[in-house]
Amino acid sequence: MKKTLLTLLLCVVLATAGQALAAVHTTLLQPAPSDIVTTMLVPASAAPSPTYNRNHDSVSFSWPLKADQKIDLGTRPVTKVSREYWQRVTADQLSKGVAVDVVTPGAVIRINPLAKAGTKIQKIDPAQLEIITSSRHHLGAGAATEAIAQEADLDQADFHFPKGTIAFRLKPDLGTGTFTIRDQALKTEASTPYLVSVVEPHSPAVLAVTTQRQAILPGSAFVANVQLKDGSQPVSVTHVDASVISPDGRITPAHVTRTQTGALTASFTPDRLDPRAAGMWEIKVSTEGKLNGQTVRRDIRTAFSYSLPTARLTRDVSIDEIPGNGIAARLGIEASAEGRYEVRGILYGTDATGHLAPMGIADTAAWLPDGVNTLTLTFGPRIVERAGFHAPYEVRGLRLMDQSRMSVLRQQARGFVIPQINPRRPSPKTPRLR
Repeated sequence: MKKTLLTLLLCVVLATAGQALAAVHTTLLQPAPSDIVTTMLVPASAAPSPTYNRNHDSVSFSWPLKADQKIDLGTRPVTKVSREYWQRVTADQLSKGVAVDVVTPGAVIRINPLAKAGTKIQKIDPAQLEIITSSRHHLGAGAATEAIAQEADLDQADFHFPKGTIAFRLKPDLGTGTFTIRDQALKTEASTPYLVSVVEPHSPAVLAVTTQRQAILPGSAFVANVQLKDGSQPVSVTHVDASVISPDGRITPAHVTRTQTGALTASFTPDRLDPRAAGMWEIKVSTEGKLNGQTVRRDIRTAFSYSLPTARLTRDVSIDEIPGNGIAARLGIEASAEGRYEVRGILYGTDATGHLAPMGIADTAAWLPDGVNTLTLTFGPRIVERAGFHAPYEVRGLRLMDQSRMSVLRQQARGFVIPQINPRRPSPKTPRLR
């Protein structure tokens, strides 16, 4: 009888070995204002086709991190600067003279036709080009420039400009001010468009645009901080204009505001839900100001991604501790369109000092149908059983991606807290967050 009981007990132990202890349920933390989060889903009919990663194989892996590794969990601001501006003109305007403003000697001017495919390109002939200085001296291109580069020269130097481009650098001794560029011998239709770009590569006068986010979802505002400055000193802005260009070429004005302190912002909140809206958008900012009595002009373009929310995380998280196999966190995912979805998170644990420090990363991806599904982040034993760490844990850097459409659907600095799972272990004090 005793032998039978021992055998039965051994069978129970073997059957339960490696299985999870009782699951702990928790919820996602409240997102921070800088997090990328969607509260809506697009209908399947509006979702772009899954044209990128269409692999149906499920993958899941994890790897440890150094406890002192520095990790940037938030969305990092990106600043882009410009020392140039451009203007669209016609052949008629070029033949009469186009004014350009230069605040730093030695500006580089580039002119190229904007001909449509299949139309004949009318190049600018340097021999016919005339440059009128700010002191009203009329000079030929040879006398006014240090160097002239035409299409063949630019191709040889591996500069990829449109066909028919001509570029030249003004002689520095011509100074600054308003110059006039004209080609009276230009023979083409008066409405033929050209682009005139003015670049001052060594100028201290720059337009700086800083964006907090490079990826947004419908209903989320894209905000750009705009500053025109001369070195570290702000330049008084007399005019500013901003617009956004969608992947299908639609141009929409952005909202520009100026605070009482003079700070400028350009903001735009896209709400399009059609498939052609998904992808990379651009915001163009044009400014004009006064510097030492002269007009300074700067333009800039910067890109951001716009994703249609085809899936979202539900708030529920179920956590299991699997002896010998680490911690598994099952996250609910509601998808409106089938696709390959990925979840990633960084496990932080309480160290000997009572602070949270990084332990490891888990990543999982699978092809999911529409509807409510789950993906499991499994932090393996090499991560969870490291000496010097204990609960409570926290998953940070939580990220949901649609791999099949190359879009970020959620990015949350603080994802969820994992409390004490195994009641047999002592429960330490709540850690102090760094």
